[in-house]
Amino acid sequence: MLENGTNVVIATYDSAGRFDWWCGRVQQMLCKSGGKRGSYVRTYLPVPFDEAKAANYKIHCNFYAKSGADGDYSFKYNVDDSAPYHMESVLGLLDLNLPTDEGVYVPRDPQAGWKFDEALKVITPAADSTPHRKRARSTADDEAGGSSGAKKRALTVTLRRKGGTLGISVDPDNHQITNVVEGGACDIAGLCVGDFIAEVNGKSTTGSSFGKLLPAAATAEIRLRLIRGTVAARDVELEKVRAEVA
Repeated sequence: MLENGTNVVIATYDSAGRFDWWCGRVQQMLCKSGGKRGSYVRTYLPVPFDEAKAANYKIHCNFYAKSGADGDYSFKYNVDDSAPYHMESVLGLLDLNLPTDEGVYVPRDPQAGWKFDEALKVITPAADSTPHRKRARSTADDEAGGSSGAKKRALTVTLRRKGGTLGISVDPDNHQITNVVEGGACDIAGLCVGDFIAEVNGKSTTGSSFGKLLPAAATAEIRLRLIRGTVAARDVELEKVRAEVA
């Protein structure tokens, strides 16, 4: 669920062109008003993450600065940033533990930081001509595929088990699909090896077991939110993400 106070992870680049992700706490949400020429207006209502992505909400955040060395995913709040960010550039949600006495926050899921590092590898935020301390990729960059031809897709698929199974194998560490059974439920629904499963029926997979998030009833509908990387210019398969932490 997206609401004020939610911690989100945004794909960014800095003025030197380095790609990175930042964790921000949502301070304000903007959604499109009705009509063909609707403008963005402030909203205070919580909204499901998928709906906010589909409607391309804008969000204002205060950010957590990474306080540790590379590979040490600890943060200190707060870094102010007045720029709005499109939900197109949000990779997911991040749950943080309460701060230590030193004001340091760490993810509840020890693997969360690494998962977002891996997710960042399948997208390429495209720099624009506007210098900024950090800047998310714009919607126009996504549609064009970015300067390198690479782009990310976030999509939602609804399906049911076939023969009592989904017909996929999922890496338990980063929830990436490692195998799709031909003719199985997920194959028919269009899921691919390399897709990351971000949510199951609206619940984040971060810090959770994919299997435990699935409904018990064999005929129940299952809604999966996926992060998929594509390379439009070369039309080649997405390179498999490393299965273990370097």
